[in-house]
Amino acid sequence: MNDLGAGSGPIAPPKRTGFQDRSGLVVAEKRGEWMHGHFDITPEHLNRQGVVHGGVYSTMLDAMMASAGAHVDGADTHQPVMTVSMTVNFTGRADSGRVALTSRVIGRMKRSFTAEAHAHGPDGALLAHALGSFRFAPKPA
Repeated sequence: MNDLGAGSGPIAPPKRTGFQDRSGLVVAEKRGEWMHGHFDITPEHLNRQGVVHGGVYSTMLDAMMASAGAHVDGADTHQPVMTVSMTVNFTGRADSGRVALTSRVIGRMKRSFTAEAHAHGPDGALLAHALGSFRFAPKPA
């Protein structure tokens, strides 16, 4: 494994606003190149079949990959990023419990990076896997 990111430790919680806040995502910590998080499944995450909607996994994995890139230089740093493209493969189903999320930057250039993320169910089964391309955004004034 190539450690593209420095430092480890808890990630400062972002300002509580917008869609990501409402999703229930908790970005918990950065350990080396890995970003760790989770969400607890609620009725709002479920589709008509009573399992987590694919869009929920897409949202959570996108946010985790972006967070890995935003903190690629360490848990105490933050660079704004934006998603350029993302592919998600759905491999399992869950209807309750906690979903563990991991992500890491797998390639980095001056203005962009590529990341991957995984969602694992309460039983450890892989539920979804994502690969994304992201661009570093200018820091807000």
